[in-house]
Amino acid sequence: MKNNIKYHNIMDGRTGYPARSSFLSVIVIAENSMLCDALSTVAFVLGINREIELIKRFIDVDVIFVTEDKRIKVTQNITENFYLIYENKFSYI
Repeated sequence: MKNNIKYHNIMDGRTGYPARSSFLSVIVIAENSMLCDALSTVAFVLGINREIELIKRFIDVDVIFVTEDKRIKVTQNITENFYLIYENKFSYI
């Protein structure tokens, strides 16, 4: 925390500084944990529109995005198995 700004460890390679993102969290679900880690980091940096383009290239990969305004966005494939217990404030991408 510096000057009332909370910094984190996800760096934006374009700037060399911590990534500025509209996400609180990005959760990637796939069988390969290294792929999940890489895609969640890239998603955090790129943003939702460019991440969706990237995710479409992979088979059997789903994503849960948690935005700064505490909204949940999920990919269509996991809608049958995704239940938000706290509130039902999520949308499909």
